[in-house]
Amino acid sequence: MSSHPTPIFSPSRDLSVSALAKTIFNAEAPEQYVRTFPAQSLYLALKHNGLGSSTDLLEIASIEQCRIFLDFDLWEKDQFVEANFWEWLALADEEDDLKHLARLLKFIDLKIVALIIARHTDIKIVEEKTDQPPGPGYYTPDRGATWIFIAAEDATRHFLLARFLAYIYERSPELFYQLISVSSVQTQSMLEEESYNERNKRLAAEGIPEPEQAGTMHAPFSSDEARRLLAQHEVHESISDIRAVEPLVYHSTEIEPLRTLLSEILSNEDFQSELTLIVNAALVYFNVTAHEEKEVFKLVASVKGMLNIGLELAAGMAPQQSLKDIYAPLGAKLLYRLGVTRILRLRRLAHKISETSLQNRSDATGAILALSAAKRALPEIPAALKADGTFETPDGTISVECKPIETMTELDSVMKVLGVGDTAATAQ
Repeated sequence: MSSHPTPIFSPSRDLSVSALAKTIFNAEAPEQYVRTFPAQSLYLALKHNGLGSSTDLLEIASIEQCRIFLDFDLWEKDQFVEANFWEWLALADEEDDLKHLARLLKFIDLKIVALIIARHTDIKIVEEKTDQPPGPGYYTPDRGATWIFIAAEDATRHFLLARFLAYIYERSPELFYQLISVSSVQTQSMLEEESYNERNKRLAAEGIPEPEQAGTMHAPFSSDEARRLLAQHEVHESISDIRAVEPLVYHSTEIEPLRTLLSEILSNEDFQSELTLIVNAALVYFNVTAHEEKEVFKLVASVKGMLNIGLELAAGMAPQQSLKDIYAPLGAKLLYRLGVTRILRLRRLAHKISETSLQNRSDATGAILALSAAKRALPEIPAALKADGTFETPDGTISVECKPIETMTELDSVMKVLGVGDTAATAQ
């Protein structure tokens, strides 16, 4: 296959993550054009280009889109990523009259602001105004009724928080007092949990499955059930309420037979929506953090690999049928689950093997690397592993680089190295 295959899809705009922002600003009306993209697509472009280099995009994105940006950027699993919050707060500077602070206050979850206040300030409210601070380092925004001490040791964060609180007070004293009240009556864990739950609801509306649904989409799918559906020749239910996140769909080199299938499908819109849902379910299921760009696109390649393996397996069950006829009853979701079942079976088998049992083999270095890669949450394969189960050693050593498992040939080769049997066996 050529190293630069012809794209399966023929988009009318450059939808790669690296070019998305440029595509938007080259449009006749960027402010209107940007609204045509799912927030997740814009977020991927924002992270690729860097937050500090994306202020123009932030200015024309809608408040709702920006809110989703934060939902992706400020969380790792169910934990608030405070370091990223400071990065957003640092966008504002004196030259732009704090316009980024004004925008941020419109789309940030105020419980996050209350959480930051609770973590990094000590606030004392006195019954009668006084000119005397309660201790060194305290300052008052309201002539002695409220005294604030910012406990952030980092000088930059100290400045950013002081400026943010001052801006909030100047813009709306009522909001300022509400925030310090909430930060004092609700625990930090309560604020974090409530914010996380609301974030998940917003992302679910964007097509990001909640953990329970993501788990269902990764449940085992047996070969027997696949054969039954293939024999019925019914058409799977299409997905119409998920907007395709095109930078995910178009990323990475296509593989066979998936590439051939997509060239045969009359309408790719359903597939794009389905693939978007699958990738997002995998992000949730495998706990891949949305703001880690490298890990996100590594997962995309793994998802396409598991989908490809599922298609290979299904094609073997119905060799007389075309790929399009195989896709019709199963759809991308069930083909993916068929592949996931095999990949996760490899992981289970790998966890039954000890590294010690491989140490006396002539290919011990490669076998141990393959075992380690197979035990990962999302199993991989050594890049140096060949189809016959041997390893490439161009300079006398085996590269430690690993890659997603994308074909049955690769899956067979790693199982051969580990001595764990035949991938054709039915996986439960």
